[in-house]
Amino acid sequence: TRDGIIRALAATGPATPVIDVMERDVVSINQRAPLSEAVKALETSTRPLVGVVADDGHVVGIITAENLAEYMMVSEAGRGWRNSTPGR
Repeated sequence: TRDGIIRALAATGPATPVIDVMERDVVSINQRAPLSEAVKALETSTRPLVGVVADDGHVVGIITAENLAEYMMVSEAGRGWRNSTPGR
């Protein structure tokens, strides 16, 4: 997390190995899971993110509450565009 990186930079500088600041034991969900599962995982996790994994278990990304909020905002805005009448 940001705090871990800041502490590491203050203590040992930019040569700090990534392993010393990376998040471990991150909750993960399958890339095909519904968004509701991501929301539930974020709500129950003590971490600020959820890992997203492929069917074979490889990490393919992360999702955060901020990502979900942005998606909902863009999705809602898109509904407004589809429902608007041109020329008004």
